[in-house]
Amino acid sequence: MIQYKDMFLDISTISYLPEPIKTKIKKYQKQFSKKFKTVQALDWVPHLTIADRVLIPKNKFDHICQQLKTICYKTKQLKVTSKNLGFTTQTTSVSQKHYVIFIKIEVTQELQKLHDLIQRKIYQGLKRPSYESNKYAPHITLAYKDLTKENFNKAKKFLKKYPLKTNYSFILDNIQLVASLNNNRKRSIKKFRLKK
Repeated sequence: MIQYKDMFLDISTISYLPEPIKTKIKKYQKQFSKKFKTVQALDWVPHLTIADRVLIPKNKFDHICQQLKTICYKTKQLKVTSKNLGFTTQTTSVSQKHYVIFIKIEVTQELQKLHDLIQRKIYQGLKRPSYESNKYAPHITLAYKDLTKENFNKAKKFLKKYPLKTNYSFILDNIQLVASLNNNRKRSIKKFRLKK
């Protein structure tokens, strides 16, 4: 039987956070992991999601990469600014609830346009193996998926009492295609620079 991984690449379109922000977020994720018994976010290097996760047919991958390269070549580097903490629940396609704690990112016209060009033009019609959002809500994930409802509520109370530093800004100068591999490992397989 042919597995979908033989025919498709499971791809996330992201931009890794620059230092020292990346190290600070990783520190928060590790603290959350210990205090609220959640480890799922530790599988990822801290990043900003640019477009929903998609399954790209292997025979279309080179063509899609060429389209992404063209978009990035025409898109100027942009300033990204984070805001405050967010708390939400997501319901997956199999009706599971995931509790999520994240840092909100300000949606500028430039960031929204980059997302729309990729999501609505290049990735139009591609399958999505996980939660699909109707509205772009850029964020930096601190905890998700394996966070229980009880620990989610504890974390909300804790963070109201002891707020985190959440106001960061950085220049988004590239996007990367990251493949989900076996054992939940991730690997960057393509990187595209935005125009200076």
